[in-house]
This record gives sequence, structure tokens and C-alpha cells, in this order.
Amino acid sequence: MNYALLLSSALVLFAHSLLGQTFALGARGGYSFTNIHLSGIKWQDGLVPPNSTDPLHGFHAGLEGKMDFNQKWALLFGVQYSQKGFESQLFWPAGPASARNVFHYIYLPVVVDFQVWRGLSVQAGMEGGRLLSVRAISGGENVNINKLGIYRDFDFGLIAGLEYRIRRFFIGARQSWGIYDLYGDVKFTDENGNELGELKSFHRAAQISVGYRHPLP
Repeated sequence: MNYALLLSSALVLFAHSLLGQTFALGARGGYSFTNIHLSGIKWQDGLVPPNSTDPLHGFHAGLEGKMDFNQKWALLFGVQYSQKGFESQLFWPAGPASARNVFHYIYLPVVVDFQVWRGLSVQAGMEGGRLLSVRAISGGENVNINKLGIYRDFDFGLIAGLEYRIRRFFIGARQSWGIYDLYGDVKFTDENGNELGELKSFHRAAQISVGYRHPLP
């Protein structure tokens, strides 16, 4: 996390000195509504059904820079902690139970901002993330899933959203679509040990954020 923050700060200062554009530094945070999209295996014979996961409620927070090129166009970039994941069933020795599968990431988002009306802008960009940990929380259990080697350490996705600014404060909504498969070299089999094929899993997330940016001289 410290390396990501130092890199982001260095990029901000370099771009500001090189381009000489108007620049603001601030913070954002808020609510996240996430799930995963599964594809690849044709579910059958009583195996895990499609759409078997429920959304996870989480949060995100981070630092952000905004570089204005003119009155319409700007670039946003920074470092952000984000919770993603889903809710599903886990099968304990005592029987099935509901579980929260929480992915903890550090992301470096880069977003292009275009102002369409006074303070209102549309945004599009991308984000790359480093997985910190995955926890399965069910009842009194809090299990570290990282040790199983199921999920990749990296995530990458596309971003689209809206933002409304009132002076130095803003409120925004974003949707992100993961395009990097979450699973590593994992083989899925039925109860007889027969391989089912390749399963792909991608993050889906909606975020509502509030924040503040302070212009730098």
C-alpha cells in the first residue's frame, strides 16, 4: 500500500510540473454494492446453479488527484482501498450456512472526466488492483481463503460513471466491470472427479461516493 501511495504521489507531482495544468488533491469514500459474474461451466445434475450468489455490501475509500486540461476535460487518478465480493453458501461439517466472501483490494484507478453541464460530468476509465486478502465470514468463523490459492493476486476492470461537483465537494456514482478472470489454475470437478471445464469469474461493482478536492497552487 505504501509503494502504491508513493508511486501515485510521484506521478501527480511529475504530471503537474510537466504539464502545468490546474491540479487538485482530495479524498473520496462511500458505499459499494458488489457481486461476481460466473461463466464457462454448463451447470447440471444438481451442481452449483447459475446466479447462486447474492450481492455484498461494502465500502471504499482513497486519495485522488484531479488534473484539469480545460473547462471540459480532466483526468482523475489515485489510490483506493475497495471491498468487493459476494454472499453464498458454505458447506460446513454441521451443514450449509450463509457466508460473506469479502475481497480486500488496493486499486489504482485512472478516469477521464468530461463536464456536460454546470458541475455535472460523465466519466470513463480503468482500474488495476492488487488483492490483499479474501475472507469467508460465516457465523462465528472468519476464514482466510488466500491460503487455498483459488484467486489471482491481480484484478483489472473498466469504469463508467457520473459526478456532480459543488465547489470543492462532489458526489458520484460509478459502475465497474472486471475483465480479468479471478481464478488461478483451479480445476473444477464433479463428485466423481470428472473435470467440468473452465469456470471464469469476474467482479461487478457499483459505488456511490462523496468527497472533497482542494486545488493546489
